[in-house]
Amino acid sequence: MALTWPEAVLWGPSALRLWLPRAPLPTDDVTLAASTQNHRPARRLRLVRTAAADAQAEDWTGLRVQSPLWAVIDSLRMLEHPAADGLFAWLLTREKMPPGFTEAVGSMSRQPGAVRLRAYVEYYRSGAAAASELLLHGGLRRKGISGWLPNALVHLADGSAVAVDILFPAIKLVVEIDGYAFHGTRQAFEADRERDRRLLRSGYKVMRFTWRDLTERLDSVTSEIAHHLR
Repeated sequence: MALTWPEAVLWGPSALRLWLPRAPLPTDDVTLAASTQNHRPARRLRLVRTAAADAQAEDWTGLRVQSPLWAVIDSLRMLEHPAADGLFAWLLTREKMPPGFTEAVGSMSRQPGAVRLRAYVEYYRSGAAAASELLLHGGLRRKGISGWLPNALVHLADGSAVAVDILFPAIKLVVEIDGYAFHGTRQAFEADRERDRRLLRSGYKVMRFTWRDLTERLDSVTSEIAHHLR
């Protein structure tokens, strides 16, 4: 990078790969760099001209790199929506969101991607359980699947009621998500299955998916749900 132009800053997803090498980022051979000046970028290098290049730069063993906070923010607003959703969910459930995320997004009133970022802030405030829901809700909408209610209350035949992640009331279909952080104990596993049996006794069909299902095969998950709606 320094051989391309002296003030270059590694930017966005390219910077985030250094700070968080395990983050789920799309494979891309193009390196993203920022500068306050116009330059002719080298091959396989994409230039972003921004006045923030110097203010957001930090040193990485001699390389100028966008700070972790702003690398996260720019990655979330630059990536295609499904990839951004996956990255956000990964950051949230692994508690990798840099400090100051909410405040920084609040300062971005009219910049491109600000609406998407504000939606992420709302999920961030609601806690890790919302991350898996974010992935599935987005997948259902992109698939054009409608007729579902999030976080719905189902009244059972025994007079009790349970809250479910997603309900298709017209066909009495319940979709439950085994989140990354909240379903890992034996007690939680047994409680989930007992809930499933109560729903089945009341005439509901239950589909249950894991965190890995949502992060690794979301399109297959939404196709399976769509199959049951025919």
